[in-house]
Amino acid sequence: MTDGWRKKFESLVRSPKTAQNLAFRVKIVLLVALGKTADDLVVELGTTLRTIYRWRKRFNELDIRGLNDRPRNGQPQKSTDEKVKEVLRMTVECIPRKGYPLEHSPYDQVRPKHNLAGATDMECSRFKTASAQKFQNQQ
Repeated sequence: MTDGWRKKFESLVRSPKTAQNLAFRVKIVLLVALGKTADDLVVELGTTLRTIYRWRKRFNELDIRGLNDRPRNGQPQKSTDEKVKEVLRMTVECIPRKGYPLEHSPYDQVRPKHNLAGATDMECSRFKTASAQKFQNQQ
């Protein structure tokens, strides 16, 4: 491990803003690089040999990127980042008309009026809530 990596890892372990799971993984790699054996780390960190070997191997293969969580199985994201940005933009820019807050409109009326054709019910709900709050602030 180079001096630059070591300094970066030490600062990550000490930083209060580093996620605990990442700090733990970085600490494993750092201590192995400083000459500690896997058996020593099991006792010192209260973990298993399998955990030590896993993170050491992933660091060797992918550098620091290997210490982050891999994507989990499950339902894929329904909304694209662009759609979320569009809904947020519209939430800020759109002002309810005729004195009625948008919160009184059903989702089927919200989608075509505000160009939310592909939006999920949750996105429409967030859009309506934010619009209603904006409406109340204007009163």
